[in-house]
Amino acid sequence: MIELEKVYDAYSPEDLVILSINVDPRDTLSIIQDFIPEYEQQYQVEINWIMGKDEDGSIWEKYQLEDGGIPTLYIFDQEGKIHFSHEGLVIYKDIPSWWTISDEPVRLSKYIDELL
Repeated sequence: MIELEKVYDAYSPEDLVILSINVDPRDTLSIIQDFIPEYEQQYQVEINWIMGKDEDGSIWEKYQLEDGGIPTLYIFDQEGKIHFSHEGLVIYKDIPSWWTISDEPVRLSKYIDELL
């Protein structure tokens, strides 16, 4: 989510909309809503994008990838066509200090910039 905040800050709302949908059936909408202020306080960030809940599982059914991993990220164009999808952690542009995975991270800026 910290990396999504960097994405949100780097682009104008006319160019990019971030929609975060929780598909974990164990979480309720109230759990998600309670989580946001706690997260913002802990990491000193402000979540400025839309967060919601896949109440009936239809989003999970339509978009789950092969392994059904969480998190899964999609980049859509304005017509709703999928241009990029990835299971697992991603970064905005620069490798953050917390990145401890040995593999090269997926950089969202590359895919967003290509689409814009």
